[in-house]
Amino acid sequence: MLWDYFAPMEVSSKHWGFSEFWREIGVRWKRWEWRIYTVIYGGYLVCFYIWLWTGYSFVDFIAWTAPLIVGFFTRVLYEVHSMVHHLAGPESVTRDQCVALIFQQLERIARRKQDHDKPICIDILGVALHHSHDWIEKSLKDFMKEFPKVRVDLRIAFVEASILQTLDFNEHPVNWVEESKDRADWVERKLVPYANCLNGRLRLHVRTIRNLPHWHGIMLERRYLYMGRVSWLDGTERSHKRPTQLTCAENGYRVFSTDDRYHGEDRVALFRRWIAHYLYGNHEGIDLANTISGSNGGSPHLGETNSSEFAPV
Repeated sequence: MLWDYFAPMEVSSKHWGFSEFWREIGVRWKRWEWRIYTVIYGGYLVCFYIWLWTGYSFVDFIAWTAPLIVGFFTRVLYEVHSMVHHLAGPESVTRDQCVALIFQQLERIARRKQDHDKPICIDILGVALHHSHDWIEKSLKDFMKEFPKVRVDLRIAFVEASILQTLDFNEHPVNWVEESKDRADWVERKLVPYANCLNGRLRLHVRTIRNLPHWHGIMLERRYLYMGRVSWLDGTERSHKRPTQLTCAENGYRVFSTDDRYHGEDRVALFRRWIAHYLYGNHEGIDLANTISGSNGGSPHLGETNSSEFAPV
């Protein structure tokens, strides 16, 4: 139904009006296909008036040009639907979609930075790196092979096993305590040796934290954020039953950037500052690897970014 195209206007919590709508049209006008469509349908209107002027009926004209008319209105509805969703809120994706989007964005960043000396910054905040560990083992290693000149600063924070052990939750389908222990061992046995083999192309700062974050995800260049939420199953306030199953990637991800239209800059800034607090302002965790910090032992290597930007909040 046509209502499906416009329903997001009603259900969205974001308030936007015609000024944002026309601004979005201005952005899309810069794309070549919109200019082509304008020429095509401008020519269509010219032909319409010529057709009527030569004495043919309106019905004949509609009959001859029906496919073009259907294509025109289909395209209009598609673009309106696309703009409404773009203005209504951030994109929600599954874990597999998120992995693909991250790799695509990394490729775009690498093509811009391949001839530059500054590293690509990747920040990961997780519970036990249940899926991020797989992403590093597969996608990040493939990325480093594909772009042999690129350098990466990888910063990781995840929850210490002893803290997860105090939460007393189900061990199925994921035993988070054992996962955290395995990740700490994996950092020492595999990740650090792999970084050493790259001769400085991959620098690490990996640290455990002593609380369970409500957010998790991956941030690229302190600009693009793929954010998930930590949640619980098997418990409701009404039944007073304690939730026992911790969920992360199953809850999906939301995609933000510092230049989007739904306050992504605020989300990125919050995520960035929590990462900075966990890595540099939290003295209760354990450093598992650190080849990014400077000689003073505390200040991170930030490229052009001032370290005051990373003060914890």
